[in-house]
Amino acid sequence: MSSAVHHNCLNCQTPLKGKFCSSCGQKAATHRITTRHFIQHDLLHGALHIEKGLFYTILQAFKKRGKAAAEYIAGKRVNYYNVFYLSLILLGLNILVVAIDRKMYPENVVTTSGNLAGLYSYISTNIKFIVFAIIPLIAFNTYVLFRRKKHNYAEHLVAAGFYLVVCLVLIFISNLFGIIGEATGWFFILEVLDGVLGVVTLLSAGLFYYPYVRPEYKFWGYLWRILVFYTILIIEFLVMIVLLNYALTGTLEINGSLML
Repeated sequence: MSSAVHHNCLNCQTPLKGKFCSSCGQKAATHRITTRHFIQHDLLHGALHIEKGLFYTILQAFKKRGKAAAEYIAGKRVNYYNVFYLSLILLGLNILVVAIDRKMYPENVVTTSGNLAGLYSYISTNIKFIVFAIIPLIAFNTYVLFRRKKHNYAEHLVAAGFYLVVCLVLIFISNLFGIIGEATGWFFILEVLDGVLGVVTLLSAGLFYYPYVRPEYKFWGYLWRILVFYTILIIEFLVMIVLLNYALTGTLEINGSLML
């Protein structure tokens, strides 16, 4: 059925003067929901914004890196998908790929002993909460180190969300390499690619945040700050692991073994 344009918004009854309601933002043109429309619009366009939102956000996070976050914070937002919703989707895809890998190749499952076993089990079960718990730490570190940017803490949270998208995409590709390598036997080639990807992931914070803090920080001023950022983040992560282990076992000592 063709779209029908109404004189009043069907959502809030405000008189319409353009293609969108000036009060609630609903489109002036409406149409009957059909199976075709439901699949093409409500599922693909509405949920994923397939033509721009989801993939556009991922593309810009890699293409522009931190500059995409800075533009979003500055108000350029209509084409972007919410980075925290996107992170949940990417995290879910990573969990799915790991689950498939474990089911197909159970011999590759990591086994642990000692109190390390309980810690590893807890992290595996609650990985989504742990990943998102790291974001406030990253945002706090950049808020302190890059004060000249004049972004508040919430804006640094958004930038950290963009950075998380980059990390989760890289990890997803790495997980896919593992499954493809097992399935095809191309272990050497994919292990080399995975090694390169690991280095890129390790350096991703430095590569991501430089365009974000420009032009407020020049290269050398940025370099020592990002090195401090890495140092603080490693310390925070280790403290988090120790405290988590203490909450689970009642001891600050982490012992046990890990086998592949």
